[in-house]
Amino acid sequence: MAGKPRTSIWRLVIFALLPLAIGWLAMEGLALAYFLIGPSSRAPRPQLLYQPHPYSIYTLAPNRTDESRRRSHNSHGLRGLDFSAQKPPATVRILCLGGSTTYSDGATTDGHTYPAHLERFLREHYTRAPFSIEVINAGLPGYTSLESLILFQTRLLDFSPDVAILHNCLNDAWMAVNFRTFASDYSHGRHTLGPLAPHKWEYSPLLSLLFARATTPFNPYAPNRAVDLIGLIHERWGETPPPDALSRGEPAQRCADALGRNALSFVAVARGNGVIPVLSTMTCYDDRGLYAEVMTACNDRIRAIAASPPYGALVTLVDLARKMPWNPRAFYDICHLRDRPEGLEQKGKIFADALIREGIVERAGRSPTVNAER
Repeated sequence: MAGKPRTSIWRLVIFALLPLAIGWLAMEGLALAYFLIGPSSRAPRPQLLYQPHPYSIYTLAPNRTDESRRRSHNSHGLRGLDFSAQKPPATVRILCLGGSTTYSDGATTDGHTYPAHLERFLREHYTRAPFSIEVINAGLPGYTSLESLILFQTRLLDFSPDVAILHNCLNDAWMAVNFRTFASDYSHGRHTLGPLAPHKWEYSPLLSLLFARATTPFNPYAPNRAVDLIGLIHERWGETPPPDALSRGEPAQRCADALGRNALSFVAVARGNGVIPVLSTMTCYDDRGLYAEVMTACNDRIRAIAASPPYGALVTLVDLARKMPWNPRAFYDICHLRDRPEGLEQKGKIFADALIREGIVERAGRSPTVNAER
């Protein structure tokens, strides 16, 4: 008697897995529908405003606008309206270098940043001048004095600036305070912004929903909002020195030395390329002790550079820390200004008054490059 044909093992496997595959696809579809109609897909992702850079860790991504429409980047990867790479005839072009306080995180629009206010005040003062004034916001959130120097020397000089303002200190101090070691090239805490792509499993809507806390900021469905720019570019974030190290004074001295060298290099590069250099101190409120100590040391170093020969005759100082001390009406945190008259607008006016008082704009207007273009 012939026996019954045995069912193929592969057929059993297929019949067993087919319902699971159909169920999985159905759940993927439901998860995708949730992301399409849910609020998470519309939440702002400020980290998408940045892109990797081989020499300065990261830069602003060009031609980007955040979802809130509060900030936009032009074709040069800088905040604000687009401008011609070639300086227009009879134009005094001013660069504002720095971190988030120059980028002006608290500004409600690109036109309310401190460089935008600076431009407005200067144009109002020089209405009858034989030249026009253009101020470029070259601030990048998180940038130290070293990264601002690299940006200035490698990219911004292409725009033929006449005046450049270096407004760095806070991020340098942050790098000295929040890590157990300190290197003058800031390699003790920096790492290059990696490829802006999620892990392969994150392309699954279902897995992105189930493991939302493990997603990257670049997940197409559930970007991790807890990871901001600081988390993307810093090693061992939050590794604060132990209390017994806070009173040694070494972080303040080493940070001031690094900042001072970068400031001197900025002055030399600017002068060597026919650009008038301007240095600035920075305002910060902090009651934790070490941050205030490092900030004081850095501000004092900037003042010393501007006062010592031969630099006193070569550079202008805007002592913002003394002219605009910290107060809760002007600042919304320890260092960032509010978008109000006593905040970002006042900062722009302080810089404008200093440039006017020192005759910086007139000197730039008399330079051969501006005169040759008239």
